[in-house]
Amino acid sequence: MEASTSTAQIAIPFPASHAVFDIFHSTLKTLSAHMHSSTASLTSTGLLAGLYSYGIGPGQCFTSPSDPSRLFLTVEYTRSALTALVVFEDCCVYDVERVLHETELGADNLSKEPFSTHQVKLEKALSALTRLPLTVDGETMESFSDVLLLDELAGDPLLRDALKDVLGKHRQSDNLLAAAVDRLKGTIVPVFAGATSAVHRDLEQATNSALNPDNLCQAPV
Repeated sequence: MEASTSTAQIAIPFPASHAVFDIFHSTLKTLSAHMHSSTASLTSTGLLAGLYSYGIGPGQCFTSPSDPSRLFLTVEYTRSALTALVVFEDCCVYDVERVLHETELGADNLSKEPFSTHQVKLEKALSALTRLPLTVDGETMESFSDVLLLDELAGDPLLRDALKDVLGKHRQSDNLLAAAVDRLKGTIVPVFAGATSAVHRDLEQATNSALNPDNLCQAPV
């Protein structure tokens, strides 16, 4: 028996601008597909993976008010680009505070410049992105709670060495990178992150009528 598609989640490397949203919205309209009227319909891969695949953030925010705010880093390294996000989470609200998306730092550029030059560029870009402390809504964050490595080259030694150097300079625990590397056994790719979040969204919408939504951590998709 065939079943129709009920939900589609579009995952892209970085938070979408209104221009990108308009392109997707127009395209889907020609396919008679509905899209929510906000850029939240286009969610970054790193945020989706953190929420649905790795479970970053509290599950019962309003029943556990003591859950602290957190800052986490997502790094997506592919042949075409390096994309990284600094995400702040407080009581189920997720805000992307900093974005790095640089095609010149993709792994394909290793064939165009010396290895050492590429490594220096990676470290410089990541160091600028991850500088701490970071003040968000009056709250000063001095460390990352999690680091997520995503996609095809997540375990690349060059990226790992660059992150080790950067996190070390920021006095971040070696355990952060060790945990991120350990997660690579279940590396998350963009398509899977989007598909997983779409399923979770359907389940949430189907069960919310029977539950008190004030006690649930709602995802921003």
